[in-house]
Amino acid sequence: MVSPELAAGAAASVLSRGAHAVYLFNYFQSGNVGWSRPVYLKTLAAMASLDTLGPLPRSTAITYRDIVAPGESYTAPLPATGKELSLRLTAVPAGDARRPCEIRIEIASRTDGARTVPLVSANGRPCTFLKEEAADGARRIVWQAPSEAIGADGACTLRIASAAENPTTVRKVELWIGAAARGGEETR
Repeated sequence: MVSPELAAGAAASVLSRGAHAVYLFNYFQSGNVGWSRPVYLKTLAAMASLDTLGPLPRSTAITYRDIVAPGESYTAPLPATGKELSLRLTAVPAGDARRPCEIRIEIASRTDGARTVPLVSANGRPCTFLKEEAADGARRIVWQAPSEAIGADGACTLRIASAAENPTTVRKVELWIGAAARGGEETR
């Protein structure tokens, strides 16, 4: 499911890498459950430029391709299992250290009931555990990341280290950047 933040993140990504416009084919409000009409229209209008997308909250996710050329060898990046994983994504930098940044990861629930929280760092900077919730047979865990951890080029290498003896299976990864601050305050 695409959220307004994921749509804004994808549009900002292509525009920041030189695209002149964002073209959406069959991108109807009815296909975006949970978006109100005003949010849908605001998100589409903001896709006109980086300047209008800039202040909006956005999210960049690690995704997979479902189209593979004949003879091409392709391995989807997720799910990934290991005691120490390194995953790379490219986001448009926050641009303002006051903007909240979060790493949102969904991991498979362990069959033995163990609930250790993996250690996460972004470009070598430790992230701070914020919260965890259970959903769809998995654990969704959120860490606060320093906004300056995202490189000037938007590159972000996440290191996810299992805090237990057994490996961790990561099913979903998002780098979320909150809305730009107004009047010197953080917004969520």
